[in-house]
Amino acid sequence: ILKKEFSQFFRSPIGYIYLAIFIGITGYYFTVNNLLAQTNDVKEYFNTMIFTLLFLIPILTMRLLSEERKMRTDQLLFTMPLKVKDIVLGKFFAAYFVFALGIAATVLFVPVISMFGNVDLVTVIGCYVGILLAGATFVSLGLFLSSMTENQVVAAILTYAVLFALYLVSLLSNYVNNDFWVTVLNWMAIFTRYENFTIGIFDPSAAIYYVSMAIIFLFLTITTSSD
Repeated sequence: ILKKEFSQFFRSPIGYIYLAIFIGITGYYFTVNNLLAQTNDVKEYFNTMIFTLLFLIPILTMRLLSEERKMRTDQLLFTMPLKVKDIVLGKFFAAYFVFALGIAATVLFVPVISMFGNVDLVTVIGCYVGILLAGATFVSLGLFLSSMTENQVVAAILTYAVLFALYLVSLLSNYVNNDFWVTVLNWMAIFTRYENFTIGIFDPSAAIYYVSMAIIFLFLTITTSSD
C-alpha cells in the first residue's frame, strides 16, 4: 500500500504540484526574510513555512480515501487480505513521505544563509523536528477528513477549514482571560506549540502532543473506514 500510494502521487500531478508550490512559496520567503535581509535567523522562515502548510496539506491528503469512496474501490480495497489498519497507515506514510520530501528540499537553504554568519544548528534542528512533528498531525487530520467524504474538493475544503480554525484558536488564546477557556484553547492550539522549536527549545510535551494527535486521527480514520 505504501509503495503504491507513494508512486501514485507522482503518476498524477498532485505530488509535483504540491512540491512545486511548497518549494516556490518557501523559496520566496527565504529570499525575502534571509537573502534580501542578509540574516541567518531562521525563526521567521520556519514560521512562514508552517503557515504555508496550512494551505498545502489539504492538496496532499484530499484524494487519499475520498477517491476510493468515489470510485467504489474502497469496498474492494478493504476486502483484500489486508487489515484496515495497514491500509490506513500505508496511505498516511505515503502522504507523509511526500510532505517530508518537500521539507528535506529546504535543507539546501541552510548552507546558503551561513554566508551571513554562523548558523545556530540547534535552532535549525529544532525547527525541522518541530515541523516534521506538526506535519504528522496535519497529514493524519487530512487523511481522517478524506475518509469522511467521496468528494476530493470537499475533503480539501474541510481540511483547510479545520486547520485554519485551529490557527485562529492559536491567536485567540492570547486574548482570553478566563482560565478555563485559556486551558481549552491552549490544548487546541497546535500552531502555538511549534513556537518553542523555532527558538531551539525541544519541547517534549509538544512532541508528545503532536504524536498523540496523529495517533488519535489515525485511530479515528481506521474506525471510520472499518464501518
